[in-house]
Amino acid sequence: MLSKKYITFFITVFLVFLDINSWAQTIPPTLTAIGSQFYCPLEEINIVTDFSIIPGDEEIEAVFIQISENYIEIEDMLLLTNQSSHPNITIFWSASEGKLTLTSLIPSPTAYLNLIAAVKDVVFKSSVPNPTKDKTFSITIDEKNYLPKTQHYYEYISAPGITWTEARDAAAALPPYYGVLDPYLATIIYAEEAQLCGEQATGQGWIGGSDAAIEGTWKWVTGPEAGMIFWNGLVDGSSPSGVYSNWADGEPNDWPNDNITKEENYAHIYETGKWNDYPNSNSSIKGYIVEYGGMPGNPILDLAKETKIYIPKITSTIAPAPICGSGTRTLSATSNTSFVLWFDALGTNLSSGNTYTTPLISTTTSYYALASTDGNCENGERIKIDVIVNTIPTITDVSPPITICGAGTATLTATASEGIINWYDSLGNLLDTGTSFTPASTVSSTTTYYVDATENGCTTLTRTPVVLNVQYTAEPTGISTQDFCDVENATLNELTITGTAILWYNSLVGVTPLNSTDFLVNNTIYYASQTLNGCESPTRLAVEVHIFETPTPPSTITFLEKCDDLSVGT
Repeated sequence: MLSKKYITFFITVFLVFLDINSWAQTIPPTLTAIGSQFYCPLEEINIVTDFSIIPGDEEIEAVFIQISENYIEIEDMLLLTNQSSHPNITIFWSASEGKLTLTSLIPSPTAYLNLIAAVKDVVFKSSVPNPTKDKTFSITIDEKNYLPKTQHYYEYISAPGITWTEARDAAAALPPYYGVLDPYLATIIYAEEAQLCGEQATGQGWIGGSDAAIEGTWKWVTGPEAGMIFWNGLVDGSSPSGVYSNWADGEPNDWPNDNITKEENYAHIYETGKWNDYPNSNSSIKGYIVEYGGMPGNPILDLAKETKIYIPKITSTIAPAPICGSGTRTLSATSNTSFVLWFDALGTNLSSGNTYTTPLISTTTSYYALASTDGNCENGERIKIDVIVNTIPTITDVSPPITICGAGTATLTATASEGIINWYDSLGNLLDTGTSFTPASTVSSTTTYYVDATENGCTTLTRTPVVLNVQYTAEPTGISTQDFCDVENATLNELTITGTAILWYNSLVGVTPLNSTDFLVNNTIYYASQTLNGCESPTRLAVEVHIFETPTPPSTITFLEKCDDLSVGT
């Protein structure tokens, strides 16, 4: 028979076993959240479409909802709607953290049911008409901040005057989160972590970076990233490829940077999310950031869930080709929502769909594409698409028909309202551009050229003719031999010839024209040209002149020869 002593021992061991077994079977709560929606700006939207909590072995008295990514304090807010339907729920909104706390006034095993109903009535709202960044919401049952990107938990611990080494040791000495997630001084490898740890944590806090081991080589010395180099050098240094860093302007500077002190070997984070190097002693830092999770063997807990809302955005547009004069164009746009609304400059809703065909327009007109959540939301950023209407240039003047005398060339001119003037032959071949045009080869017959003008891809609707006349003038006609009596005192004007603008010369080519009042000289050959349309005949008609002496009249009138009749009656 066992003694009372042994019975007491076995009972104690059994009770300890029961206690250990009970601890081992402790079930953590599990959260389920559904919500991935597009947000209509300036409206309210529920952060979840469904939500549930399986409480596990612990009573749940509060739920914490935080805008964990892309929170903007002066714009974003979480609200509990239908508050009259939740009389047993109190709310607290922390604008600095972007966190809404829902607390049950009736702590009981069923308090989580009231919290579930309240979470389903929590809405997000932005005060700006054109928010640009998607939002992520983390829902937890603990005050620690949860970052969906890392699936880690974070908390800021106030400890004014604590040094970096003290903060490192204090963080590591904290109990594991829910007994399984190891704590450490936070390491920041993503921009989202910097925002969460800085902007959404009250005060400045130590983080787990240091270059104390090797001056100028900044490493994470805590957590799963221990040993990772994230910066080399001072302010003009750099991060290894692909490694995140977020130093404040002018940092790190190892102040006073005298190559002797070298005390600023530890990193802390500002409320802006930026980092600074700082000495370990006599610290004025107000606390430190603790991170839980990611260490070897740490599980992923369902203590927090995330939902998202997406900002509707136009993802692409196709700019239409400009219009010349007037016409229509089809505009095209796509969105991340599959709903596109079209507006004019006055804000009138014109149409919906990925394309829109404009009415006939004759001036440059702006249209706007909006990504809508469902085809009904008209709030948000409207992307302008301009339909350019260019003026069609006109030919305002051309040189009058130009006449050249015989085969040759000449310069033609034209002016336009705007643009570049183009010169063409009768077949439509482009010959030259510019305000003037000189045929490159000899023109032997009257030729018509044509001009138009082009500006901004728009060309004159019709081409204007410009004529180059080629004038060939024949020599005048007349009797090649002409006789005169000396008593006539005949001049060049009295030579009989048919032509226009007759000129007389004393040679076949060259020399200066004779005066038309010059007296004729016997037995002389004169040469005549005529001029038509300003062109003098290149050949001349030869006229030989004979002048006869007039005889003395006889006493008895007899038959006279050529000049005899000139003496009759004298």
